[in-house]
Amino acid sequence: MTNCIRPFLDRLPPKYREAIEAVDLQGESQKELAKKLGLSYSAVKSRVQRGRSMLKAKFEECCRYQLDVRGNIIDFAAKLNGC
Repeated sequence: MTNCIRPFLDRLPPKYREAIEAVDLQGESQKELAKKLGLSYSAVKSRVQRGRSMLKAKFEECCRYQLDVRGNIIDFAAKLNGC
């Protein structure tokens, strides 16, 4: 899945991309990332949430997808706009 989202991640501003990669892809806790970056826990929480929101918007620009009741992608297709 990481390979599928890489083009979308690469379009995010660096501080949000870094937060998403660390927390969601590498499994680092938000508290660990805050300590590593010298930021407050709430600042990192905000970065992760904003990054996720930006990433979702990038997906919605280029893809149609269907989620199950748990929020897992069960079907997807690229939109015709060539993203």
